[in-house]
Amino acid sequence: MPHGDACTNAPDSGPFWNFHDSCHRHDDCYARKPYGNSQYGRLRCDSNFYSNMRSSCSSRYAWYDPRRGWCNNTATVYGAAVVAAGWYYWD
Repeated sequence: MPHGDACTNAPDSGPFWNFHDSCHRHDDCYARKPYGNSQYGRLRCDSNFYSNMRSSCSSRYAWYDPRRGWCNNTATVYGAAVVAAGWYYWD
């Protein structure tokens, strides 16, 4: 069973992206703290989240499909948001 509420205050999916699984993995990483209960551990979870979202975009769209770029841009925004505000949810 996934932990947390996925992407919290942001939608898990949109017209050209679906980060539902990535968001749940990120919540699980924050809950389990596999990299330790430190800012380093939090940033590892955040980095994995960004990588998972980018992988989702790559597997969904071919490199030449403009929707892949839109998906990657959304991943960049989400990744920056968790780096900036993730401390609030990190216990």
